[in-house]
Amino acid sequence: MKHPCSGCIYWQYLNHSQNAQLKACHYCIYTGQPRGCSVENCTRKTTKRVRKRFGNQGIEVVEAPKEDAT
Repeated sequence: MKHPCSGCIYWQYLNHSQNAQLKACHYCIYTGQPRGCSVENCTRKTTKRVRKRFGNQGIEVVEAPKEDAT
């Protein structure tokens, strides 16, 4: 059974070792705000990565490729 957060950009491993098995929501870490909802009724799920690139022409928003969900 897939976890309700599968595919969300905030659903990541707790550490970056090769044997990492535990995943958790990193929404609060990245945004500085608590998620404010339960896992079953989450309204914060985001599946698209967006990053800002700074260059000579100012700020350009670039859509980054999604990581493979495991």
